[in-house]
Amino acid sequence: MDSEDTKPKLREYFISSVEDRLKRDVTEQRRAEEQKNSEAVAREGEERFQAIIDTAPALIWMSGPDKACTYVNKTWLDFTGRSMEAELASSWAEGIHPDDLQRCMDTYAQSFDRREKFRTEYRLRRHDGEYRWVLDEGVPRFNQDGSLAGYIGIGIDITGRKLAEREITLANDRLRLAMEAGKSVAWEWDVQSGRDSWFGDLKTMFGIPSEIYDGRVEDFHRYLHAEDRRRVVEAIDYAMETHKPYATEFRLRGPDGTVRWLAAKGKFYYSQNGKPERMLGVAIDITESKLAEKALRESEERFRLAAQAGRMYAFDWDVATDVIVRSEESNHTFGLAAEPIRLTKRELLARVHPEDRSTFVNSIVECTPESPNTQISYRLLRPDGSLLWLERTGHAFFDEQGRMVRMVGMVTDITERKLAEDFLTYMQAVL
Repeated sequence: MDSEDTKPKLREYFISSVEDRLKRDVTEQRRAEEQKNSEAVAREGEERFQAIIDTAPALIWMSGPDKACTYVNKTWLDFTGRSMEAELASSWAEGIHPDDLQRCMDTYAQSFDRREKFRTEYRLRRHDGEYRWVLDEGVPRFNQDGSLAGYIGIGIDITGRKLAEREITLANDRLRLAMEAGKSVAWEWDVQSGRDSWFGDLKTMFGIPSEIYDGRVEDFHRYLHAEDRRRVVEAIDYAMETHKPYATEFRLRGPDGTVRWLAAKGKFYYSQNGKPERMLGVAIDITESKLAEKALRESEERFRLAAQAGRMYAFDWDVATDVIVRSEESNHTFGLAAEPIRLTKRELLARVHPEDRSTFVNSIVECTPESPNTQISYRLLRPDGSLLWLERTGHAFFDEQGRMVRMVGMVTDITERKLAEDFLTYMQAVL
């Protein structure tokens, strides 16, 4: 039998053992519950992520490290009209246009090998058999140990933009061919600076061996026939003062003495205070005027329709007056009907998102005579508070002292593309 002294010790040991066991049981139970909760949260997150991908308004795909497709979202399946099984592995490429397939696969293979993101365009067959242009962007995914887990990509339908670009190119080509066939030239005169730009069949009209000439309005006066010079100048002054269209016929004398009769039509553009800013016009050989005028009208209409389809508009900024003239497509396309098509750079800058204003300003400051082209993306605040992502491509003109006098270009709505890119970035972060 135990002595009286050992009994308390035995009780303490027994109680301690029971407490330790209870603590272990509680700890294990808590860990099990935490594990269960963690797995439930993970499943909930996966289900939420899956729902987001399937309802996204873009074609989303995933691949493994072997370049084989492992998943496409519901939007992709709805677009192609095929099953998930039919799109997996390399079968998804069956829908790519034959003329685009090799280039597309070469892009994918090169990016996979280099572990870099890519961006490519190709035509993908829709469920109704029509091939649609798709802008596809992909980024690599990595495991925790740094090994390649595969790729995730997103595609958006850019058929409208591609058709618009094609129509604009065709319109410009038609205009150029029409001007050459009709022995015609066009001009733009900056009233404030006196600079006069001509383009078209300058060789036939003026004997200038170039398609474009930048000079001053006095250069044009020197080509005018002496008997017509005063009448032409008076017609221009009258159109400027009365805000009426300019139209007259006159003779030009070339460097070799050749005299040509031209019919010219033009129009002045004015600032908000009524001050004349620039004059645009075209001069053609009278014998072919009907054909050339018709071609010009058709070209302008095609350009307008193409710009609307591609969600684009043209702009012309006069640095001296700080007035920006936007084409009418800016109102119809971007929902800016309440804004005038003429505004200053300061007024436009006030509508640019605060975070993008420095980029907007720097893109202009950085233009030089040696590097006159610029392209930026920025956000524009609509009157209702919503945002538009715009891409501006511009070309600057400079005077003899290297000072910028003018910038012209195109602005394109890239809001859908930006939203798709942001969604792709979000999915990359989630994965």
